[in-house]
Amino acid sequence: MEITRRAAALALASGLVGIVRGQESETISKRRPVTEAESGDQPVIRVDVNLVNLFCTVRRHNGKLVPNLTQDDFRVFEDGQEQNVTAFSRETDLPVKLGMLVDISGSQRNLIGTERDAASAFFSNVMRRQDEAFLLAFGHDTDLVQDFTSSVPKLQAALDTLQGDMRAGGTGQPAYRLAACQERLAA
Repeated sequence: MEITRRAAALALASGLVGIVRGQESETISKRRPVTEAESGDQPVIRVDVNLVNLFCTVRRHNGKLVPNLTQDDFRVFEDGQEQNVTAFSRETDLPVKLGMLVDISGSQRNLIGTERDAASAFFSNVMRRQDEAFLLAFGHDTDLVQDFTSSVPKLQAALDTLQGDMRAGGTGQPAYRLAACQERLAA
């Protein structure tokens, strides 16, 4: 499979792991020194870097993942200079952080048991030790039922507390649920 430069650049900009050998310290020292006037009150920190990790995910224009890429499919540039890729590995076992939302609004009261069972099975079958999840319940309001944890029993215990929200007014605004999820995932 041939990857265009644009696809490779897009891949490097987006999440496979390539470890790239950085330019030697002599190149770093060739850069123009930062003057005191340019740095202002900010201290200038200079370091020699020999290895840089680059994480990327490569997708086709339709959003599907591009599998089985090799080191030869990537070219890495720094300041217009091509860098040698000295090590390359595919990371397929990275930890996952996820949020589960459960609709407990009055219209779902007869399905809450089914939702609870499905969510419990998901946590049992999908979560690994390194993964974390939180649980939000939404009806009239949006409530954080369980904050991030890697404990499946804690998540299942939180699911067991869910009851239908029979207050008038229906399901709360979707924007609040989105904001709650974004807030938790950004934490």
